[in-house]
Amino acid sequence: MITKKSALGALPLLLALAGCGRVPAAMDDKSSAEAGAIDVALTVAGLEVRSVHLEIASADGAVRRARDLNVSDSNATISALESGLVAGSYAINLSAKPAADDPSTAQDERTVECAGGVTGVQVVAGQTTDVNDLVLRCTLEGGRVILAGGIRLRATAQIDNQNECTGALIQDAFVGALATTIGTSVTLKGAVASGTTLAWTASVGSIAAPAGTETTFTCPAQPGVASVTLTATSGACTETAMVMVDCVGTGLPVCGNSAVEVGEACDDGNTVTESCSYGTASCQVCGAACQTVAAVGGVCGDGIVNGAEGCDGGANCTAQCTVSVPNPVCGNGVAEASETCDDGNTATESCSYGTASCQVCGSACQTVGAIGAYCGDGLVNGSEACDGSANCTAQCTVSVPNPVCGNGVAEASETCDDGNTVTESCSYGTASCQVCGAACQTVVGVGAYCGDGIVNGSEACDGSVNCTGQCTIVMLPTAVCGNNAVEAGEACDDGNAVTETCSYGAASCQVCDAVCQTVPAVGAYCGDGVVNGLEACDGGAQCSAQCTNVAPPSTVADRCEVCINQAQDVDFRNFNATQCNTDPLCVNVKRCLLNDAHDPNVAGKSCFNAIPAMCYCGITTDFGPCETQANFVAAGPCAADILAGLPASFTPQQVFQELTNTDYAAGRAYQIVAFAQGVCALECGFTQ
Repeated sequence: MITKKSALGALPLLLALAGCGRVPAAMDDKSSAEAGAIDVALTVAGLEVRSVHLEIASADGAVRRARDLNVSDSNATISALESGLVAGSYAINLSAKPAADDPSTAQDERTVECAGGVTGVQVVAGQTTDVNDLVLRCTLEGGRVILAGGIRLRATAQIDNQNECTGALIQDAFVGALATTIGTSVTLKGAVASGTTLAWTASVGSIAAPAGTETTFTCPAQPGVASVTLTATSGACTETAMVMVDCVGTGLPVCGNSAVEVGEACDDGNTVTESCSYGTASCQVCGAACQTVAAVGGVCGDGIVNGAEGCDGGANCTAQCTVSVPNPVCGNGVAEASETCDDGNTATESCSYGTASCQVCGSACQTVGAIGAYCGDGLVNGSEACDGSANCTAQCTVSVPNPVCGNGVAEASETCDDGNTVTESCSYGTASCQVCGAACQTVVGVGAYCGDGIVNGSEACDGSVNCTGQCTIVMLPTAVCGNNAVEAGEACDDGNAVTETCSYGAASCQVCDAVCQTVPAVGAYCGDGVVNGLEACDGGAQCSAQCTNVAPPSTVADRCEVCINQAQDVDFRNFNATQCNTDPLCVNVKRCLLNDAHDPNVAGKSCFNAIPAMCYCGITTDFGPCETQANFVAAGPCAADILAGLPASFTPQQVFQELTNTDYAAGRAYQIVAFAQGVCALECGFTQ
């Protein structure tokens, strides 16, 4: 049930609607055959309402019934039976007002108004119409709805066949509270007669257990009003009870959102305590905590210079808080007498860039109109690169189709152009600076300075033992080479009297020699033909590019492959690596041509070297049939590999034409072996 504390709110009130067919006890001035009745059952829960005003109006707007229904207590059920109504359509209007303020609540109930109504209520002659779905909504002055608690419902039957309904199906129904925040839940309880099924439904939101006698309703994510209905069914008889639940956006007041909420006396859209307007000594304003508080304002005569006042009290100050000076001085920063302004000078300023016109303080301390520079006035001003010329953008930057870096003009995407394509260094003595880079973009440049550890420009030293803070050498009485101090006559001193070599991997470098002079030196590296340091070898067929030993090839094809991979012809090496070694068939044909078939008449020679066609045709003294006869069966040692690389439809005559066609694996292998015959004859077995 609604408590007194939470009762200020929208109160859904049940006025059950039924076509029960019962004849009222009193029919007023109409007989039962001509007139009907409206039965109102209204529960007012929680508010201190002493009476509810009821009006029933016909379709023409005329009020046919009007009465005040007394409320005995805060949870009373008010019943009213209006008989003798002419059959037709009616509107029911209810209104109520709480009796007095309750100090225990957050609001003054005397500012609460309650009203509700329903239209289209049909009265049938000889029957009593019970009304439901009527909501008595209570609001503050100004129309803002206040939150509410729970309410018990009274329902009567909606009878399809009035002879089958023997009693009330819904014994009790409870919904609490009647208002909650979006996404939260309220409790639902229902009790029905034995043998009756019940079902909870909602217009929006969700019901946890629709068939449960005790469950919850959860508001949806969007604010609004949801209708929650309990339906009881027994055979052909159905009975319903409905209540409205407000789903509001927040349960707590938010000061500064321009809405006066519970606990707030005002809300002006901010959390600042304002002052009164100028000229008002005191007033009421909305404070930082959304409560009405007293505030003060500035007035002429309060001794404080406020707003447009030129003064407030003192000599030469008028009653209107303007300065009265016998002889005003323009340019002293004080607007005196007839001056309308005084900005501390006697110059007429121009408007700030980008403003075509404005008001400024003129040379005679009078406010005058002025003009300013802006992109589009036809004059190149300030940081503008152009204004109105060809290739000039709307932002007064130069747009060039093909900017040329180094022509001295910053064009298009260039941020600078100093007439060259060199990235300059900073001036001596500056560690870093902004310079124009080689691509005509502003970049960070580096500079030389005494203390950077590098001898630059006129510096005699930088960081050595006998070097001063000004990078000059302090001469020692006698130069000693090897003492790690650069002394008179020495170009360097690395702490010894030995001429070093370059570090491994550097072919040449500068070192400090045995007499402390800088001299060129050489170093050892893989590829210099000398086995140095950790090198296992340096040059030769069995030496890798990293100067490590490699195992000698075991077959003619392996030895040939090593030679091909080391050939000076880069295109040949790349062709072998990418066009053949990535194709297993090309690798097989190449190895067969080099290694697997030998002419027995020429010992140690591959079939390719003896007679190229033999690798395909086989050992014979007459190759004519192999070349000309369509039914000739090739019997060469590489015939299977070669044929596998060619289309099945090829005739023997076409095989010879395609052995040199690099579109096929066999052709690529044939060309590689033919090239190797010239550059790797020994390794590939073509010579002994």
